[in-house]
Amino acid sequence: MPDPITDPITDAADQAEQILTVQSDRTFDGVYIPTVLVDDRIIVTLDRERAVRYAAAWADAIARAEFDAAVFAQLTGIGIPEQDAVATVVYDLRPDRPPLDAEATAPVRLEPILSARTRRGQVAAYIGDEHVIQLDAPSVYVHVAKVLAVAATCDLDAAYARYAVSQLDQPEWRATAMVDDLGRRWRTPETQGAEHDRWIREQFAGVTASLADRAQQPDRQAAERRPWQANRRSGKAKKKRR
Repeated sequence: MPDPITDPITDAADQAEQILTVQSDRTFDGVYIPTVLVDDRIIVTLDRERAVRYAAAWADAIARAEFDAAVFAQLTGIGIPEQDAVATVVYDLRPDRPPLDAEATAPVRLEPILSARTRRGQVAAYIGDEHVIQLDAPSVYVHVAKVLAVAATCDLDAAYARYAVSQLDQPEWRATAMVDDLGRRWRTPETQGAEHDRWIREQFAGVTASLADRAQQPDRQAAERRPWQANRRSGKAKKKRR
């Protein structure tokens, strides 16, 4: 296991950008829950209460790491050798702290560390003894904000999907796609623009049609055909924006 205070091998500043994907996932019974994609093997599923505890555990871990970094800088700044400063943090200060909420982040385990290169606080995440990701303070704050935002909107996602089915006469697959796209539109502003808006109009043209004439029932095969299937049959391809 890497050293808990300085770890040049897994220093996040020396690696490619690391992120934890957070999204609102629909279960088989139509409930939306926050999920965290740790890697291609591990998905952490959260309910609203656990999402708050999960976010708090990350915030707690980075706060401790940043505190350790500040103590280390202060001690070395007044002339204490680095090894003695490390010993003060690891052996004198850390044992008095309560453990992090491991249950909230399971199966992921969090460890506050000090970057060997920048001497700034970071959080390393492990599954068992395997190091899976390491985030600096700004990345942790972004992750915490995403988790809380998704947790707050999961019930809204579920209600919107039900509305699309019951009031807009949309099939389940399209209602799910509408929720997914809604999340992309408000969570990633860079996807907005004329090209994206045009895609939305084409993708969900059936919504407008069903509202304009409830009495007119579309052909079943046409209604169930996915928009991307129609494009594939026609041989049309969306041009990339340059």
